Formats: sequence, structure tokens, C-alpha cells
Amino acid sequence: TILYPALFFKKKKIKKKADKVGFLRQQNAALRKESNTKSAKITGYKQINDKLKREKINIEQDCKQANEMMTISLQENEELKRKNQDLKAELNSMKSVIKQKDATLKA
Repeated sequence: TILYPALFFKKKKIKKKADKVGFLRQQNAALRKESNTKSAKITGYKQINDKLKREKINIEQDCKQANEMMTISLQENEELKRKNQDLKAELNSMKSVIKQKDATLKA
């Protein structure tokens, strides 16, 4: 009969430790689940970030191409302005020649 109370307390102590181990296991599982969720979110964010970086590079390339096209267009515009001025000068020259011939014919 003396062993029985000691055994009872020992059993109670073991039960407490087993409950604590069970609780810690549950807590560990919850933390592992939360960690996996956060890892998945981080992976998702990294993928989004990579996509945005690629998109940024594409936009920068498009802007560079558009800028080059604008530069070419401006150069062509300048050439056309010069040609237009040359043609105006030629037209004015022809007008003055026609006026001189008209004056010669009238005289």
C-alpha cells in the first residue's frame, strides 16, 4: 500500500509531461504550418517581383525604341524642312526668271 501513492504521483507526473509534450507538438505543428504559409507567400511575392522586373525591362526597351524612332523622325523632319526651303528658293528663283522674261516680252 505504500507503493501505491508513489506510483499514483509518478503516473500523474508522467501524464502532465505527456500533456505538455502533446501541447508542444500541437504548437510545433501550428508553427510549421504558419512557416509554410509564410514561405509560400514569400515565394509568391518573389515571383511577382521577378515578373515586375521583367516587365520593367520590357518597358525600358520599348521606351528606348520609341526614343530612337522619335530621333529618326526628327532627323527626317529636319531633312524635309531643308528640302522644303531649297524648293521654295528654287520656286522664287523661277518666279523671278519668269518676271524678267515677261518684262522682256512686254518691252
